[in-house]
Amino acid sequence: MKPLTSLCLIASAMTLVACFPLTARIEGRGLVSKVISADARVKDAAAELTEAARLTKLDPPLALRHGLESCRLSYHALKENPKEAQAIYNLAVEKLFGLLRDQSINPWAKPSRVGDFVLSYRREPGRGIRPEELQLIPVNEIDLATRALEKRSKRTGIGAPLVGISSRKNFRLKNQQLLRPHSYISLTAVAHFSGHHCELELLDPMDVETISVNGRSFPAAADFSASYACLMSDEMRLTKSLPRLFDPGKFAQTARIVRLSPYDPKRTPILLVHGLLDTASSWTPLVNALRDDPLTRRHCQIWVYTYPSGYPYPYSAALLREELDKLKNSLPGHKPIIYVGHSMGGADS
Repeated sequence: MKPLTSLCLIASAMTLVACFPLTARIEGRGLVSKVISADARVKDAAAELTEAARLTKLDPPLALRHGLESCRLSYHALKENPKEAQAIYNLAVEKLFGLLRDQSINPWAKPSRVGDFVLSYRREPGRGIRPEELQLIPVNEIDLATRALEKRSKRTGIGAPLVGISSRKNFRLKNQQLLRPHSYISLTAVAHFSGHHCELELLDPMDVETISVNGRSFPAAADFSASYACLMSDEMRLTKSLPRLFDPGKFAQTARIVRLSPYDPKRTPILLVHGLLDTASSWTPLVNALRDDPLTRRHCQIWVYTYPSGYPYPYSAALLREELDKLKNSLPGHKPIIYVGHSMGGADS
């Protein structure tokens, strides 16, 4: 075996051992909650949630009515008994959104009737969330199988963390080539009640730190890692590290800057550039750490640059400059970029 070939194989093996396997698999899960509480509404809400879980496959429409009743009871218990009611409320909202998705009920454009309940959507001015363009998946229905996410970036609070999967095709503007099947964003869902009118609300937890539910202020619950894991799982299917090392020309169109959340002109971009025989998923621990910091969440947005690392680094750097020029044209006036490079990613700068 030639020395150069041996060196490449050893380097490849070492990198594969060091890298983090990252997969995100969506799977339905039942929710059964047993609660001991002196508050009758909390106990009844838990019983309704248990019934909703039991009927999810047997009688989905009836399961949805039980899920809504669990939301309503726990919502009203929040005012006097927030400590016990909050956990049931969060589970009930999570279950509600899963049932709405499974039954293709979309109360985003106009109110929908479910038994005695009427569902509508609270569309806040200035929020760019368009639920009619998203598939909404509760985070607890996503199996995040990766050592890189042993420590998740989360915020404890009120509401159900979701991943919004965009139904819009993600095309490169220059030649309309599909970059990847979907885009992913982190969301927080809450449900407000007036009688049997249920008003659903979706928040961007990167922007909203606290929320008022039934007259009380709570931190907005969030899982910042789930959407990133889904996105990186998508990227890894398209950007395998070894083929891009040994045959970079075949994967030339995979060189691109990926934004981890919708563009915000008020936030400073942090651009992460990986090294030789690597993918953007190698930044997972750092992304989690950055999103764990409230100051960074408030003032920064994270971008990653992924590219075939088999190219000579001057050419990779030229590809990166081309991507930055495209950004300058499509996002004029963006704030100065903080560049973070690892190994060859540092040389690309």
